[in-house]
Amino acid sequence: MDNINKIYDSEYTMLFNKCTNNKSKYTYKFFYNYKDTGFIRKFRIYLDSKNKLFYFDENNKTNYLKKIVYV
Repeated sequence: MDNINKIYDSEYTMLFNKCTNNKSKYTYKFFYNYKDTGFIRKFRIYLDSKNKLFYFDENNKTNYLKKIVYV
């Protein structure tokens, strides 16, 4: 379940750029097979004051996205 918050560096950069270019400071992301339920969930991704991406889950809990960087 922790893997849902980890995304590739290129996708993180794309979402970051969309949030900074958007006047309302958010964009959307689809999570496929959300929490192993087999369902697709759409969440609004926000940019906080420290330039980190996050979203609110169904319980209004803040979840920060983490970059996966390959060496």
